[in-house]
Amino acid sequence: MGNRDERVIFEKAGGIARITLNRPEVRNCVDRRTLEELLECLEECENDPAVRVVVLTGTGTAFSSGADLKYLRTQDAQGFASFIRLYHTVCGRMESLSQPIIAAVNGTALAGGLELMLACDLVIAVEDAQIGDHHANINAIPGGGSSQRLPRAIGARKAKELIFTGNRLSAREAEAMGLVNRVAPVGRLDEVVRETAGSLAGKDPWVLRTVKYLINRGTETDLDTGLKMEEQAITERRFEAEAQREQGDRPWISS
Repeated sequence: MGNRDERVIFEKAGGIARITLNRPEVRNCVDRRTLEELLECLEECENDPAVRVVVLTGTGTAFSSGADLKYLRTQDAQGFASFIRLYHTVCGRMESLSQPIIAAVNGTALAGGLELMLACDLVIAVEDAQIGDHHANINAIPGGGSSQRLPRAIGARKAKELIFTGNRLSAREAEAMGLVNRVAPVGRLDEVVRETAGSLAGKDPWVLRTVKYLINRGTETDLDTGLKMEEQAITERRFEAEAQREQGDRPWISS
């Protein structure tokens, strides 16, 4: 574990990188330094072929309660806009990362915390977690992407309901809605996350990377274009394998 001054703790073991938001005294709310450290961790994951899966979680009883409002009050309009751009950059980097990212939601995920969760590929939440947008409750609108990612995840009508009302969902309600993949019993979140991450770490990284890309890009385009992207990816893979065989090499298979 890192020292108490780190906004983000970064650990790697067995092909799994674990990124932990580390501001439990403020429920892991996010300031600029947190985003900068998080982005550095993501880039290190991207550049390390030994990392097969990334887990994002928080210390204490919260995943993240969102942006650090105390910090934002110190910023002028230009500083505020810069912070929002950086938030978008971090979430976009999570989506474009080669490795799958699992959000291990260990507690409250609100507003900007929800937005970080939405940028992950899979979500595993502890049973007593509370998940919601919350911006309307503080007379604000989403600034980290939930106005765009939430309707893509659960449909426009339910997304409007959650953002308009600011209501919180239980982990089970979020699972039923498609926001959460699995719910872990209290005290067993780490076990369930390790099981899932370990399973993914044993898969061919090309397969996970390519499927992540195809699904993310496919949701942004029409069906015909998406199918052509899939066709191109699998065909290029086959041609590459045949070329390696002709050269007497073993087709690339991850170890």
